[in-house]
Amino acid sequence: MARFTRRLQEIAGSLLVSVPREWARQLGLDKGSEVDVRIDSGVLRVGPKGSIINKGEEATVSGPHAESKLLAAYLSGASVIRVRKASKPSVLRFVRERLLGVELANDGKALVFSVTPPSLGIDEAFRRMFFLTLGMFDDLLSPEDEVSAHENAQAIAAKDIEVTRVYHHLIREVRRFLASGGFAVQEPGLLRAVDYRMAAEKIERIGDALKDTAAEPRGCVAEKTVKELRDAYESAVHAFLKNSLADAIAARQKAVLVRKKIALLQDAGRATMEKRRAGAPAVPRVASARVYASGIACAGTQHALHDIAGHCAEIANLCSG
Repeated sequence: MARFTRRLQEIAGSLLVSVPREWARQLGLDKGSEVDVRIDSGVLRVGPKGSIINKGEEATVSGPHAESKLLAAYLSGASVIRVRKASKPSVLRFVRERLLGVELANDGKALVFSVTPPSLGIDEAFRRMFFLTLGMFDDLLSPEDEVSAHENAQAIAAKDIEVTRVYHHLIREVRRFLASGGFAVQEPGLLRAVDYRMAAEKIERIGDALKDTAAEPRGCVAEKTVKELRDAYESAVHAFLKNSLADAIAARQKAVLVRKKIALLQDAGRATMEKRRAGAPAVPRVASARVYASGIACAGTQHALHDIAGHCAEIANLCSG
């Protein structure tokens, strides 16, 4: 841990102390930047505005967009959150589906939530998100009949909810880690912590895309292509965790190749739809509508998988070697 000695200066009756330039540069602070200043047991703490949260600090949110305000309070590190003048069913559902370690402590005139996050560090939370999404891939690839298709879609949707909850916990942990200055004395470092945050966002989006794909009919993309996409995803995340540039390059190439395959399917699908729209052999109106609806569903699936391949490449790009 870096230690500095400063001499207090007096200007216009106020005592001033300079901050280390390296610390300010790491946190993106400059002349005119606002900072939080707090006294804890005789120790002066300084951090970027909004970064210092006392243990046990409460936050109160109310009115329109209460869910967004609640999420902001959670990510800022509040341990008690009060919600007033908001739809209780909507808020309770939001907490259940979006936040980890949040329990309803009081269901009175105001909803009072107690926040006790699990002891999941940044790396552990990231790995949990990864394994959950791998499970979503496996559910998507499992053999199914009409009944199990619905069950698989439900299982994938449930995993996607958990991915989102862990993702928000990871953001909270990254912000706490950066605000505490922990990057100066422990792993991960400052830039690596930011990389975790960015890679986790890609995984969260992959989870959303897999959920959307599970809701559409099978057969729009060959199973082999989906397996190749899963392999590219697994390779990209492993490269990121190892921070191996060589592995990242190989993983990115896999993702790019799969993305090109899916793009060709998209082009073929668009061409087919255009031919039908231009008046190919006449078919009964009901049958034509079914064919058109099937084409739209396939376009949605292909778009979602194309996005996943792009996210895989972006995860690999975060490796610095």
